[in-house]
Amino acid sequence: MRIFIEDSRYPDRVTHATGYAEVHRAMILALDAIGIETHFPPCADQIRASPLLAEKTKARLLAINQRSGPEDRDTVHLQIATPDSFVARPDRFNAGLTMTERESLAYYAPRFDWAGLCNTMDIVLTPTEWNREIFERHGIRNVVVAPLGVDVAFFEPPPYGFLSVLTGVGRRGSRSNWADIVHAYRSEFRSQRDVRLTILSPMARKPFEYDGVRESVTLLPDDIREYLRRLAADDDPPVEIRDGGSLAQDAVRSLYQQHQCYVSYSREGWGLPILEAMACSLDIIACDYGAPMAYLAGSPARLFRAGTLSADNLKFEGGDIDTLRLHLRAVYDERRRSRRWAERLGWESAAKGITETLRSAHAAWKAKA
Repeated sequence: MRIFIEDSRYPDRVTHATGYAEVHRAMILALDAIGIETHFPPCADQIRASPLLAEKTKARLLAINQRSGPEDRDTVHLQIATPDSFVARPDRFNAGLTMTERESLAYYAPRFDWAGLCNTMDIVLTPTEWNREIFERHGIRNVVVAPLGVDVAFFEPPPYGFLSVLTGVGRRGSRSNWADIVHAYRSEFRSQRDVRLTILSPMARKPFEYDGVRESVTLLPDDIREYLRRLAADDDPPVEIRDGGSLAQDAVRSLYQQHQCYVSYSREGWGLPILEAMACSLDIIACDYGAPMAYLAGSPARLFRAGTLSADNLKFEGGDIDTLRLHLRAVYDERRRSRRWAERLGWESAAKGITETLRSAHAAWKAKA
């Protein structure tokens, strides 16, 4: 079985900017991807000139469009269109893929016989049970539900962004515990590239011993990068170090808005970055210590046990890093719930279902001849 996809009124439908055109393109590409011999009307010039299509999509469509195939009884004519474009091809198996947005087809009656045109097809495919019930209620025969899909390889989310701001001019150990945050993040998201951790140093604060603030300000970003370089592995998730020592307020706000989660593991007397991140609707992961608990208790923030302060009163030790990791994963998963649902509805899955339906109906049609 081979499939010829068309809209009789618009031979170049594949290049248009409509829902039917999107289904047209997606079905051609998906059927080809699963190994079904697929053809559509010659329109190479229109594909090349289309301002809508990505170059990669154009190349794939052109490769398919330039193939020629036999026109015989093994060819299914799949017409993806509104029924006024349906034209039954003599001595061919004709399938129509269409839908309605109205409860009653009487609206279309003054212009064309929707039900009659659908009934010239050997089979009518429609995306949902809701559509099927309306079609059958209006006398359309041989209606089969054929769920459609989405291009999950193209419509993908940006990397989930974690943000942490270092606070306090450092001595060895750093009150911001940034190394523990990096460790938890890397351990939890090993081999993933759809996450990123940004560490911002607003005063270029330093986790090691320095003679003074000026040296700390100068050397911190390079020291963190060196620390990360020593730990780096090929399957590490991305970590970005940004020097925010002279960021304007607008830029600071923009930085929050570029991320989805703020992570704080710090000995805080103010905790203003946490409040700023909350105001920007970021998820919050924070340790259960210090002044921020005045507003974090009872909030949507995800808290973990900070541990005890080190002997020099600078750094937490024995904190609950396992719970920190669980929180990192939980906020990521929460933002990916819609993605996982959509992944069930990919175009290749839809194409396989439609192919099985057409192959079965086409075989029955041939057997009757």
